[in-house]
Amino acid sequence: VAIVVEKATGKVLNAAKAAVGNSAVTEIGDDNKEVASTLYYDLTGRRVSDPGNGIYVKVVRYTDGSQRSFKVLKK
Repeated sequence: VAIVVEKATGKVLNAAKAAVGNSAVTEIGDDNKEVASTLYYDLTGRRVSDPGNGIYVKVVRYTDGSQRSFKVLKK
């Protein structure tokens, strides 16, 4: 299950669900930006330093201050 919530209001903007291994969510790269850091979080929001098999939220931070988040399945 993935839910996108507007931080200011708490309003749900989008939601989706998928069986493990059948996710329709894929990573979208941005070749025009330089990556500053990549972090992984488990589904409870805890930061994971060395993710094993499972579903994680990958946060890519760019040098221009922007960031993108992806749901990823690590096998």
